[in-house]
Amino acid sequence: MTATDFPDTVATQTLQAMSDAVIAVDAQGLIRFANSNAEILTGYSNHELVRQGVDILVPASKRGAHSRERTKYSAAPSRREMGVRQALELRRKDGSLLPVVISLAPLDDQESGIVLSTVRDVSDLERRSKEDLLLAEIGALVSREHQIDSVYDLLAKSLPDLIAFDRLVVSVKLPNIDLVEKVFASGVEIPGNRVGKREVAPILPRVSPTSNSPAVESNKNHKVDQLLANAGLRSWVEVALGDPASPSGILSLRSTTEFAYNDEDMFLLGRVASRISPAFEIARLYAQAQNEARERTVLAELSRIITSTSDIQKVYDLATELVRELIPFDRIVITTIDRSRNLATDRYVAGLQIPGGEVGASLPLDQSLTGELVKVPGPRFFSGNEANELATLYPGDQDRIKAGLMSLVAAPLIWDDEAIGMLLLRSKHENAYGESDAANAMKIANQISGAVASAESLASTRKDSDEKAALAEISRIVSSSLVLKEVYERFVAVARRLIAADRVVISLIDLDGDTIIDEYVWGVEFPSHPEGGSVRFSETSGPEMTFDGSTVIWGEEEIRADAQKRGVTPISDRAGLRSLLMVPFIWRDELIGTINFRSKSADRYSPDSARIAEQIASQVVGVLATSRAHARSLASERAQMASEAREQELERVNDARSAFLSTVSHELRTPLTSIVAFGDVLSRNLDSNLTARQLKQLEIIRRSARRLDVLINDLLDVSRLNAGSFSLTKQEFDVKLLIEELRSAFSPILEDKNQSLVVNFPPADIWIDADRDRIAQLITNLLSNSSKYSYPATEIMLKCSVVNDSLFLSVADRGIGMSEESQAAIYTPFFRSEDEYTQSESGTGLGLVIVKSLVDLHDGTISIRSEHGIGTTVELFLPGCTGGPSEAYLKLLEEASVKRVPRSRLDELPSL
Repeated sequence: MTATDFPDTVATQTLQAMSDAVIAVDAQGLIRFANSNAEILTGYSNHELVRQGVDILVPASKRGAHSRERTKYSAAPSRREMGVRQALELRRKDGSLLPVVISLAPLDDQESGIVLSTVRDVSDLERRSKEDLLLAEIGALVSREHQIDSVYDLLAKSLPDLIAFDRLVVSVKLPNIDLVEKVFASGVEIPGNRVGKREVAPILPRVSPTSNSPAVESNKNHKVDQLLANAGLRSWVEVALGDPASPSGILSLRSTTEFAYNDEDMFLLGRVASRISPAFEIARLYAQAQNEARERTVLAELSRIITSTSDIQKVYDLATELVRELIPFDRIVITTIDRSRNLATDRYVAGLQIPGGEVGASLPLDQSLTGELVKVPGPRFFSGNEANELATLYPGDQDRIKAGLMSLVAAPLIWDDEAIGMLLLRSKHENAYGESDAANAMKIANQISGAVASAESLASTRKDSDEKAALAEISRIVSSSLVLKEVYERFVAVARRLIAADRVVISLIDLDGDTIIDEYVWGVEFPSHPEGGSVRFSETSGPEMTFDGSTVIWGEEEIRADAQKRGVTPISDRAGLRSLLMVPFIWRDELIGTINFRSKSADRYSPDSARIAEQIASQVVGVLATSRAHARSLASERAQMASEAREQELERVNDARSAFLSTVSHELRTPLTSIVAFGDVLSRNLDSNLTARQLKQLEIIRRSARRLDVLINDLLDVSRLNAGSFSLTKQEFDVKLLIEELRSAFSPILEDKNQSLVVNFPPADIWIDADRDRIAQLITNLLSNSSKYSYPATEIMLKCSVVNDSLFLSVADRGIGMSEESQAAIYTPFFRSEDEYTQSESGTGLGLVIVKSLVDLHDGTISIRSEHGIGTTVELFLPGCTGGPSEAYLKLLEEASVKRVPRSRLDELPSL
């Protein structure tokens, strides 16, 4: 067979039937044939291989050497076996290198130059060799090394030759709890997944999902898996260390490649784990023994400290350092319980500081986490969801969660078979604590409980003594001075020794009883509520809460709810004040003020704080009440004196004004009478020597004189009204007849502005017993006003009727109207609106004053409705309608004629 004929049908069938991969290469190094097994082994299809240079299957680093060896072989071809010793590798299509052994055999026809290469995959052999080598190394290292870290380092260095990974972790199982703790990690670093971290232990063994083998999905710690996935680790394989039935640890590999592991990898990792398990167990037991020794040392030292000093603060400080050697923590709190006052108080705090969690912070026992924990006699530990659930039940614990404290271990302080407090340790790490930590916490709590009980007893005695002394001092302060400012400063300074506060305010209700005044302020400045500032009851919730004499204790939640109700920013946001204690000052069943304590700490105040504040308030309220009564008396005296002085001054001014108006009016009337009289004489023009222009000017003089006469009469009327000397001359008269007379007299005035008067009254006569001239005067004034302040070509409406034996009169126009400010001052003498149109019209501002006075003299009522730019309506009611003329009036009518409206009132109407 020649190279040209190769392969024929027989050769093809024969080579395809071979169980190994067969590749035929000619003298030029071109691939002439590849069977199906060769396609599988190389990853190439047949058409991708045939006519290609054989170098595509040779690693790049060995192609030069391969070319030289092929040339030598072509010169003297022979059968040859190349095995594992040559470390031959075949480069697959995907670029991976596959360990192989190759058998070379030239065709029987030497002239063809065709060489058959039989290629066999020996990766399993190589892997088993490397596996045996690694296990032997581990065995040797375990037998001569006592440091488990050396074994871990060997794994991190050599295991990648057998199983590819990006992160290796060794974890130890914690006793009596379903948690594991990382003791070794290598490879990809993951924030929050450090050595020492604890997490829920998975059920072993397990492998991540692969295309060929489903995962053993029994992992409980999905949160941890998510954390690893976020770091790009997509696959895992984990096996047990120690007894597989009861593992004492876990060996875990992670890879960034998806579907990286299968059951074979898990089997191999299991063999590795079995080799290192003895060393792992020895290291674990050694660490356990060390912990037990350290525990005994710490407890012994703690006992020594407690017996060597009576200073409880020193005991707390030294104990904190010792506790840290046994139980890692980020915050430690020792809380005591006062069952008589239903309080839980933080006596000692170290580590992470939290607003509202300072030394001295108290909460009602039934509202605190301590109150919940002491229900169980033994220690407890919480993490993750359990800790979050506690925080929702006890809002005071939410700040701890917000600060990142994810784990808690707590042990009760027991003395005389009763819980007197609680030891609380918190960590920022999730799953930080287990059974052993809880047991250690309980041992520590038992050690210090006696010292805590003694300190609490001594502190209670001192507190009672200090409280009594402070209250006695406050009593002396409030009785030592009449200067309230000085009293406030001194007694608040003493009060702050008993009640912690960042702001103290003494507020009193003003004498009018509708405003709260901040009489004294100490502490945090709050610009909108300075000392001396005031706020109306409607703008604050405090007085509402204290009207019944009860004390208010608010935390941040209540402060926010109240602010939201009143539509303001909470004071906790504006000034950082998160707690409020408000005690009312009650004197003889009357609320006279409050004392307010505010703190930046959340839930600072307790019923015990309220009890002390109430005692302080009871010491002070008497002085405040006396001061308030004295201030009220002084204010009343001042008000009375001011009122009397005001009345006297008003009476003097009124008398002087009346005298002035009377004098001026009488003095003006004499020359005015002469002017009017001579004006009338001259206007007759008996000598016919006056021109038309002079007669017109003379008429202006006469009209002006009559206007002045009306003004003088108005001034005299106002003077008499102010002096109380104005009297009415009542008589019966027909109102409709009077109105008709006024309409006729008013026609010329309306014609000047092309205005019209529309009169509306009932068919029947309307009789009233009143002063006819004064009724005519007030109607004239109203009509004059409507005409004067209405636009040309508009209507003025006059309505008249009888309503419940009273005369109803209404005058309405569609004029310029009045603003609300002008309406408030229309009955003020000489007042005139600032409106431009009003100012353009002449007037004195007396017309409506006289109208109002005349209505009052008739025991009537008057009302005005006006809208600027729309018009004005004046309505009045005058009592005294008779239903018709009396017999006495009819008799009088026979004797004299009915009085007519004075011409002086009709010729020129008064200006307003």
